[in-house]
Amino acid sequence: MLERGHAAVVGELAGGGEWFCAREWARLLGERDRQAEALDVLAPYLATGWWTATETAAGLLED
Repeated sequence: MLERGHAAVVGELAGGGEWFCAREWARLLGERDRQAEALDVLAPYLATGWWTATETAAGLLED
């Protein structure tokens, strides 16, 4: 969806609990040097202790 210019939709879905949208939205924010906002997007997933979310956040911080 991002490749087709639907960033706003991805952002909305990310806020609505769609993991794949949240992951890509966080990645996009990270690329724009908005790491704090990206971590906020991932926060609900990180709060569950889900390893995949933890790896995603670590990769975001590493980049």
